[in-house]
Amino acid sequence: MGALLIVEDDKPLAETLRGTLENWGHTVRLAENAEEAFSMISDTRPDLILTDIGLPGITGLEALAGMAERCDSPIIVITANADDDKRTDALLLGAKALLGKPLDNRELQETLAKLLA
Repeated sequence: MGALLIVEDDKPLAETLRGTLENWGHTVRLAENAEEAFSMISDTRPDLILTDIGLPGITGLEALAGMAERCDSPIIVITANADDDKRTDALLLGAKALLGKPLDNRELQETLAKLLA
């Protein structure tokens, strides 16, 4: 399985997602904001990044662009507000998939399998 980085400022959601992904056999690291994520990406390149688009500090789209510049790992954007403009912007900035909140475990598992293959 893969080494994943979750970038999510909602701690209960991040911990729940971590538990699910670890149960599926992945190694998971957590970052609460873009700056933490940038540092973790520099230290150890994750196999895949799951990031919220509504992060504190810099905007989610700026964070996404920064993550995509720092590594070529696939990025999945998770968001409660997935309107067409945000979806298009996220994909143009390097996201490989965009999943809505609340996350559907089957959809998440299928997306991970496709991107980690």
